[in-house]
Amino acid sequence: HTHTQIPHKAHTQKIHTNHTHPPAHTHTKHTKHTGAPPLSPVHARVHALSSMAFKWQSSPLDEAVARLKANDSTLAHLEFAGQSIGDEGVGRLAVGLRGNTTLRALLLEGNGIGYEGMTLLMNGLRRCTALELLYLGDNNIGPAEVGLLADWLRENSSLKVLHLEENLIGDEGLEQLVNGLQGNKTLHELNLIGNEIEDDGVGLLADTILRGNTAIKTLLLYDNEIGFEGAGRMSDVLGGHTALESLDLGWNAIRDHGARLLSNGLRSNTSLKELNLCYNSIGDDGAKWLADGLRFNSVLKKLILGGNKIGDEGARCLGDALRSISALEELDLAQDYNILKTDSETIWC
Repeated sequence: HTHTQIPHKAHTQKIHTNHTHPPAHTHTKHTKHTGAPPLSPVHARVHALSSMAFKWQSSPLDEAVARLKANDSTLAHLEFAGQSIGDEGVGRLAVGLRGNTTLRALLLEGNGIGYEGMTLLMNGLRRCTALELLYLGDNNIGPAEVGLLADWLRENSSLKVLHLEENLIGDEGLEQLVNGLQGNKTLHELNLIGNEIEDDGVGLLADTILRGNTAIKTLLLYDNEIGFEGAGRMSDVLGGHTALESLDLGWNAIRDHGARLLSNGLRSNTSLKELNLCYNSIGDDGAKWLADGLRFNSVLKKLILGGNKIGDEGARCLGDALRSISALEELDLAQDYNILKTDSETIWC
């Protein structure tokens, strides 16, 4: 590592680079990546913070149902993650959820929940008035199941965090979800990682955000099928939306053209603090465009570009831009996601 001191900076800025690159990115707009993608650093952080913020309680199902029915005030956060309780188990749980006013967080990831289970769950949640976090990742949730969720969201005014990662939502399901979010002002975090969403679906979501119909601050779209057209729609969001603070577009197919479009949104954005574009086949040209957009941005604090095809030339352009940016604290160009911390005004390269 070499260290270059930057005068007149009020806080630490750093670049972390690794000059080796992974195998060529084979993802196209309509083709899923082969193999499992690395965990999104943004997703890892969000999940870790959620887990730290609440004391999750895992209880036998019958015991949990009894406590929910009794509105047990000590049962505010309930976890049944990865227990494969299926539609039948979710149906039993839904009986306890009806009329519950104390449960704030429910984690049901990895339970094989399908249409029957979603029908029963949504019916149970309609009178569960305190729920703020709902995790439904890694189930059998497709467009039909999302339609049931959307109907519930139209009536809900308490949910703040919704995780739907690693399901089968696609553009058709996202259209259903978007319809359910019209006018929703309470949902702040939406996780759609790994759902085969393409550019058309992103366009529908962007339209909803731009119309001011949602209050989403954190949007996770890692590991989908988003190309440069979808990147362009999200650029429109960045240029015209003042609430979005964290955007994860990692492990898609944005490439240099998409980076160029995103740079336009970064120029005028006044809210985004964290942007993940890792594993998007962005090269030196894309890095130059991003650097150009960043010179006009005064709010972005963290930009993740690991696992792309950025060489020395692109890194130098980003480094030059970093010197003139007041807010940016971290630029990650490495293939891994080690978080570097220093107490000096240093660029790491």
